[in-house]
Amino acid sequence: MKHTLLVAMLLVVAACSTDTPSVGTVAGAGSVLPDTQTVDGVLVMRHDPAAFATAPQWRVADSAEVVFDGGDDPNLDLTYVSRPALMSDGSLIAVNEVNAGRVMHFPADGSSGRLISGQGEGPGDVMSPQPPVMVGDSALVWDDRTVRVNWYTAVGGWVGSTPLYPKAASDCLSPVGVVGAQQLLTVTRCWGNAVYEFPKGGGRVPTHVVAVAPDFAIIDTIGLVPGIELRWAETRFGGQRREFPMALRLPRLSHVQPWGSSIATSNDQHGYSIDRRALDGTVTGRLEVVMPRRVVTDAMRDAVIARELEMYSTPSAEAHEGIEESRRLARESPIADSLPPYAGLVVGVDGMLWIVDAFASPDTAWAATAYREDGEIVARLTGTGQSWPTQILDDRVLIRTTDADGVVRFEVRRIVKGDR
Repeated sequence: MKHTLLVAMLLVVAACSTDTPSVGTVAGAGSVLPDTQTVDGVLVMRHDPAAFATAPQWRVADSAEVVFDGGDDPNLDLTYVSRPALMSDGSLIAVNEVNAGRVMHFPADGSSGRLISGQGEGPGDVMSPQPPVMVGDSALVWDDRTVRVNWYTAVGGWVGSTPLYPKAASDCLSPVGVVGAQQLLTVTRCWGNAVYEFPKGGGRVPTHVVAVAPDFAIIDTIGLVPGIELRWAETRFGGQRREFPMALRLPRLSHVQPWGSSIATSNDQHGYSIDRRALDGTVTGRLEVVMPRRVVTDAMRDAVIARELEMYSTPSAEAHEGIEESRRLARESPIADSLPPYAGLVVGVDGMLWIVDAFASPDTAWAATAYREDGEIVARLTGTGQSWPTQILDDRVLIRTTDADGVVRFEVRRIVKGDR
């Protein structure tokens, strides 16, 4: 598979049903326009939070049309899959990002899947893979450990690889989508020595927004966005006390996604704010919603601690030399006082960007808002359960769900008109 696939990119989505209206077909009916003003050459598009209630309301259907489930096969476990790719034929390519990276394929009807690439350095294998990005009918999987990009299709599985170079520039990059005619949009995900430069009060690691040329030879930083929040904490591994910068729990994070012909980047230093950037990184607009951040409750803190302690309760964890210190850090490391302004960005269709509201356990519902590049709110979508939307099509949504036993599945559900 040649790297020229990237040049001819087109995101293909599932065919829309004509049984009911879809978000795309009714866009504009009842949409909410922002208040606008130009500040220092940047168009500021501002909404009052009441706009969420007045926007067209949609919800996720109660039952799933398709369920992707790895069953009892450990090679098809979806626990460490964050953002799979729904292919044009309705099948799913999922990448296990930790614990023996691998690439899986599930048929469109949700029947038993298959492993199409395992962990290793052989043809098609992966070592440290990133979530897949759709480029035409192919899924691109970036792997900086093997210094290459693998290409997969629903029919052929692995179909080829392209080298990444220069290696030093490609390390620690994570693709998020394709913009313009030829650029793969990526973000950095490594802290490096920069974390030690932060004051004792903590800070945020700058995240580079990086554009990669179709031949993967040209890698350019086109902007910086605020990254993950850090706080200094004392560690006591091996009986030695030392101060070390650690990620705040329930932190603000960097968010970057294509947004129609532009790029959306988080700008949440002071609240709910997204920058609209041209392909060269220039900020041309700023979307703002004037609303307070949610306070982190005791129940949220308890859920964070319980989840981390559970990771250290397995037999393999018990054998770890520093297990008791890891448990102490799980109980005592800093947790944010407020949730971030939003949980993430999801690319929709017709140039829409969905911004997912912040949520945390024990929340049992989620909500997302669709915006056009001019700041217009097109729709408000809600769902229930311990779930998360990973891909939103015109009339369906791909949701990551976790049941009471911690089993992760991905479900395709229809989007229907009206709130709950």
